[in-house]
Amino acid sequence: MKTSRVVSAFLSLLSLAAAATSGKAASTTKNTQSTTPFKPPQFFRNANLVHVISLEKNYVKENINVQVENIDKVAHDEYFVPFTADQLSRLGGVEVKDRKDTAAGPFVAEAVESDSESDVQYLRIRLPKPLAPGAQQTLGITYYLLKAYKPLPASIKQEEQQYLQFSFSAYCPSAYTTSKQKTEVKFPSSTIPDYTKLPGTGDVAEFPQKQGSKLTYGPFGEQPAGATEPVSVRFEFNKPVTHISRLERDIEVSHWGGNVAFEERYTLYHRGANLSSLFNRVKWQQAAYYQPNTWALKEMKFPLRVGSADPYYTDVIGNVSTSRFRSNKREALLEIKPRYPIFGGWKYPFTIGWNSDAKNFLRKTAAGGFVLNVPFLEGPRQPEGVEYEEVQLRVILPEGAENVRYHTTTPAQSIASAGIEIHKTFLDTIGRTALVINARNLVDDLRDRELTVSYDYPLMAALRKPLIVFGSAVAVFVGAWVGNRALSIRSSNRSSHGTTTSTTSTHSSATHHRKPFSFTSLRGATQPELSKRLYHLIKTSNTLVSAHETAARERISIATQLSEWGEATADEAVSDVADKVGVLLSELGEQEEAYAARLDEGRAVLKVVRDTERSVQPSREGRRKIAEEIQKVLAKEPQSGRLVTLEQELVRAEAENLVAEAQLGNVTRQKLREAFTVEFLATIERAEKQVILARHGLRLLQLLDDTPVVPGDVRPPYTHGSQARQVLNDAEDDLKEWRLDGALVNDEANKDAVAETAAPVPVVSKSKEKGKRKEEPKEQTEDEDAREGGG
Repeated sequence: MKTSRVVSAFLSLLSLAAAATSGKAASTTKNTQSTTPFKPPQFFRNANLVHVISLEKNYVKENINVQVENIDKVAHDEYFVPFTADQLSRLGGVEVKDRKDTAAGPFVAEAVESDSESDVQYLRIRLPKPLAPGAQQTLGITYYLLKAYKPLPASIKQEEQQYLQFSFSAYCPSAYTTSKQKTEVKFPSSTIPDYTKLPGTGDVAEFPQKQGSKLTYGPFGEQPAGATEPVSVRFEFNKPVTHISRLERDIEVSHWGGNVAFEERYTLYHRGANLSSLFNRVKWQQAAYYQPNTWALKEMKFPLRVGSADPYYTDVIGNVSTSRFRSNKREALLEIKPRYPIFGGWKYPFTIGWNSDAKNFLRKTAAGGFVLNVPFLEGPRQPEGVEYEEVQLRVILPEGAENVRYHTTTPAQSIASAGIEIHKTFLDTIGRTALVINARNLVDDLRDRELTVSYDYPLMAALRKPLIVFGSAVAVFVGAWVGNRALSIRSSNRSSHGTTTSTTSTHSSATHHRKPFSFTSLRGATQPELSKRLYHLIKTSNTLVSAHETAARERISIATQLSEWGEATADEAVSDVADKVGVLLSELGEQEEAYAARLDEGRAVLKVVRDTERSVQPSREGRRKIAEEIQKVLAKEPQSGRLVTLEQELVRAEAENLVAEAQLGNVTRQKLREAFTVEFLATIERAEKQVILARHGLRLLQLLDDTPVVPGDVRPPYTHGSQARQVLNDAEDDLKEWRLDGALVNDEANKDAVAETAAPVPVVSKSKEKGKRKEEPKEQTEDEDAREGGG
């Protein structure tokens, strides 16, 4: 192996020497500025070439599969591909492979520096090893051309179809003689209204041959180097022509937070046909039903790595709510819709971002360094494709990261520059290390290409920020303590200096400078906030009502569970007593629910006071504004005639406010008393009825014989079923006969509330149904009573 490498290197040196001495290529492959146009040496011949042009997306993808033959007497390793200067500026994603040996490589593609005024520029491809004389190698050259289409017509109506035009050469441009070639053009659909026709050869009358959505020019016979045949095609492309003029992608790594934050800032253009008239929203909504496919951009989908979280979507206005994020164990998808559909010629800048767990991208090496593995480009995945003119990728590493290195599988020809910068943000001292990579002419076919960044992160660098935060906090506390000590020293000096004066003067001086504490002054500062205070009181009351309603539901649930548990014990006494106790507990829950309803009634009464307070506020504001206006006029024009008018308006405003304030006072007193009368009466009713139910509950529990039995003895049969039912009947009768205290009923102010409280409410109705759940039909119950009596 080593011998073959030495021989290959020796042959390449001989070829360079021979080329220099023979003068066949006076200026060959140096990356230097030449005064004469560069012409590649004719060392190779294209034995067979197939040129495939894909117009299926909004950028052009070209594949050149060429069988290269070395026709020189020495080995060579440089193959050249010609482009126009305009094409070279829009060229990106160049990749070269050996079609028969995919493991061969690497192939290095780079532009040749030549005469800038020449329209023909060349791309040099360095073969992994020199091609021997007479040998052949099949190359697969893939690249992309951005901004390649021209809408024709340039302006169309909103509901019309969009057509694009693309111009190219039927002969694949080559720096070498081509023996045989053909060009295939693939389209997104079979609608191709216009294309250039050429005379055919052999059995083919004319080119191109159309097969569905594909046109084929050729095969052609031998063509000299640089031969071209300009042709153009016009085809239907009823999809958005999405062009990202600039993408700024930030990846921020946080070791302390264990997080990798992504943010992408897009400047998006639609390079399709412009609207020939103003945008019509009605037509757009109608077309959504009968013509779902449109050439306007209306949504984008961003597939993210699994585990992504906290997405956001903003534009120049602010947050955009028309987005949806789905995340599970298999995928994470962010779907966004712009504020408006984007038509040809329109621009839309926006920003998206999300977070992800650092363990998904970051790992620590055995040597103590760190390796970050992230996608170089993500972006939207659209069926029509997306092209990127400029991409700036910033990988912001932790503060103090050093020895940064990177590797990417993105084509090297698209990487314009790379370097290290300092990025400063919150709590930084020296700034964070940022790897900045600038790329150009990328497409979404290259999304998810990997970027691997390795760096060292010393322990002291990791501790820098916590130590600085801790030190700053300590400094603040020490400064505050020192300042407080200094103030206390000055105060003590001042007081000791004043001891020579009389006690009376000292007391009078302190009284003169100190403002006395007063509750009145504190309340006065917030007097206009009465309605707000009442609003908070009502809101808190609502929370109390909800708590009692929850307690009622829980009490009823406990009663049901107790009854079911007793039945499952298979103990007749426990089953019957537990069921009857459950009935009483359920009734306690009903009483709690009724109490919550009465509390809500009192809360509704307080709302009347709040609403009345709000209605009075305009009259207060009107009176205050007129008084302020009078003061302004007095200060500027004391003799102004407006004073009389303003004083009359003030009198009317004060009269209106006086009436409103009086009404507010009456309503406040009346409704305050009414609201809490309802609450207190409901509290009395709830408490007394709970006592009734509790007493009967104790009677039930006394029917349960808890005398211990010796293992093996039989417990006496349960004979208190009828007594337990009687306890429930007594409880129901007591609840029906319950009345409020006579003194409360005779109070005139409480009559309305008493009437509402004393209204007939069904008692033990639901509870009795629960009690009957376990009782058998009447005939069976009578038989059971007979058995109990006989026993």
